[in-house]
Amino acid sequence: MNKYLMLLPAVGCLLGFAACSNAAEQSDAETTAPAATTASTVTTVTTMTETTTVTTTTTVDYQIAENASLEADIASARPTSCTFTLSNQGEENLTYTHGFRIYRMDTGQLLNGNSHAETEPDLKARSLAPGESTEIEADWTDLYGVLEDGSYLFELELSREELADDAQDSDSSASDSDAEHAETAEPFVIRNVVCALFEINSEGFAPRLSIAPETVKPDGCVLTIQNAPDAVRDYGLVYRLYDETDGKHEQLFRQLDMDAKLDKNYHMEPGQMLTLKFNWNDIYGSLLEGDYVIEVDILTEGEEEAIPYRVPFTIS
Repeated sequence: MNKYLMLLPAVGCLLGFAACSNAAEQSDAETTAPAATTASTVTTVTTMTETTTVTTTTTVDYQIAENASLEADIASARPTSCTFTLSNQGEENLTYTHGFRIYRMDTGQLLNGNSHAETEPDLKARSLAPGESTEIEADWTDLYGVLEDGSYLFELELSREELADDAQDSDSSASDSDAEHAETAEPFVIRNVVCALFEINSEGFAPRLSIAPETVKPDGCVLTIQNAPDAVRDYGLVYRLYDETDGKHEQLFRQLDMDAKLDKNYHMEPGQMLTLKFNWNDIYGSLLEGDYVIEVDILTEGEEEAIPYRVPFTIS
């Protein structure tokens, strides 16, 4: 039977952010179940402004690095990106990457990544000398889309290491299937990480998208876009429908919005509201009961790339 190192629980990263983001109090992290098991943990996370109780169940697959800190540039936080400062507080070079994951602070749960993301995590090894700092500009649009307003935990991956078995099974009576499984089993990977707390408050610089439940039908729905007052924006005239039932993340279709194009219903002045009526009966048919997401692209005047916004709805 494989034996792994005893590591922090998943919420250890939530506890660890206190040291990473200059929180007023430190939290005690206790060693829990072996890394290959699943542990349910309830803990209290204390920030400078409030105390939150977080319950999470997850596989322990990382450890928080020592002698390193990560801080968020609060002014740079947007629903699509944020700038972080990584500092090497140790006496040796610090290896780091640009790979990251994001957790919700209200639930402690890891955000669901987009399985159709066009880019892979940037795990290229970099080096930071003792006492030095570097800025990391994280854009999660492709992986997570546009984040809702709220508090999040950003987990930066510094490095990875594979854990080898610390003992071999010497039982000569082990079956051939057990031996074959041992040979083909994936090695357990531990990610060395550092964490920082950040908050999204998009009032004033991001459009708000919503789908009223009463407009949702198996063959269509109505999407409302309330443009922010800061800039002119245009709807990209293409929408994508995803099946999110049971975590599928499956794209059902990508469709040009001919009605919006013909009606010239895509331009939004600052603060203007845009209403889009979708009907996919002719191109796809009726949806079964489940959870779905509509994704549209919105281009802000003066910017070169549009931002995809994802809006969930449910067929019941």
